[in-house]
Amino acid sequence: MRTSGDWHSRRYSGDCQGSECTYCLIQNEARAIKYLSDLFIVVALVLNMVILITILIFMKFHIELILSNTTTIETLQLKAGKQTAEPVNVA
Repeated sequence: MRTSGDWHSRRYSGDCQGSECTYCLIQNEARAIKYLSDLFIVVALVLNMVILITILIFMKFHIELILSNTTTIETLQLKAGKQTAEPVNVA
C-alpha cells in the first residue's frame, strides 16, 4: 500500500527543500493547523480551570456563611471592625 509520503519521496527523490513543492507546503500548513488547534484546547482548559477555582472559592465562602448563620453584610462589617447590633426577634 502506497502512502502520500511514499509518493513524495519517489517523485522528488529527497532533494525537495520544503518550500518548493506543493506537497511540502500542504504538509507544513497541516502541521501549523494541528499546532494551533492543540494550543486552542490548552488555552480553553486553563481558562476553564480558572473559572472552576473561582466558583469553588465562591461556594466555600457561602457555605461558611450558611454554617455560621451570618450574612455577607455582617461578615464585611466584622472585617471592617464595626460591631453589629443584635438582630431583633420578630417572632
